[in-house]
Amino acid sequence: DVNSATPPLPTASPTPSTSSNASSSSPFPTPGDELVRDSIAKLDSKEYYSAPKCGRNTSSNVWNSFHVVKDRATNLEVGTAICIFCECVLSIRSGTSSLNKHRLHHCTGSMGDQTGSSGQFRLVPGPLRDVFIDKVADTCALTMGSIKLLTSPAVVELIQVAVDISSRCKGRVDMQQLMPCATTVINRIDARAQSMMTKLVPRVKQAIAEGRCQASTDMCTDDDQKRHFIAITVTFVDEEGKYSETHDLVVAKFPSSTKTTGVNVRNAMFRAMAEFGFTAPEFDAIQWITDRGANIIKALENDAR
Repeated sequence: DVNSATPPLPTASPTPSTSSNASSSSPFPTPGDELVRDSIAKLDSKEYYSAPKCGRNTSSNVWNSFHVVKDRATNLEVGTAICIFCECVLSIRSGTSSLNKHRLHHCTGSMGDQTGSSGQFRLVPGPLRDVFIDKVADTCALTMGSIKLLTSPAVVELIQVAVDISSRCKGRVDMQQLMPCATTVINRIDARAQSMMTKLVPRVKQAIAEGRCQASTDMCTDDDQKRHFIAITVTFVDEEGKYSETHDLVVAKFPSSTKTTGVNVRNAMFRAMAEFGFTAPEFDAIQWITDRGANIIKALENDAR
């Protein structure tokens, strides 16, 4: 009798396999697990790549131990990060708490037993040295003078990064091996400046076109080398109209043999901005904020101030 037959017991669905990087107490994958597995696969296939975290939200020390994962086609972050010690991939969609937990309790990365020629120092891995080079570049860019250099907050933070790296290497590190040469730092600063300008210039152009950009200018002199510079700073309201941003747009050399007349100053200002693709109509459309310097006032006498 078909109606009286005992129905078969339901069979359990096979448990989906999960990556060793994706931690979950459930046998079924969470969206975070899927994101992590997708990132691992695309890192292996070179569709994704990892890079040091940059931008506004980089103040946490956790980013000394992790790189963000980015889509090679768009250069956008995909919502995961990779440990530079053990290459574990974690989701950061809900913040960085998982990164801190991994760093403090779960990281299995080993710096190895390699030592320097003296037998006392451990070699610093390439990704960690990259973190330090970024910090050196930040320090040199932010600390323009040398009088209070050694006690400046920027240098203190730089030293702290070196100490943290030494701790992560589980032993002393050779600062000669860790410290980049001047050329490397200059190249890193230039590369980061170019990257920043690539993103900033289109935003400034749009702000100028929409009448929400102001700029100020000033001249300064390097007393040691007797070189003159002209600087332009822009301030504009962001695209959503919520807050204002201020950026040092250009710092350009002003020929020491040229008199600082109004005409020469204005020409130098325009040449400096033209190097980044700004046109004469865009320059003329900027609303300028000036001090009472006679040459600056003369240079901008026909512009909106």
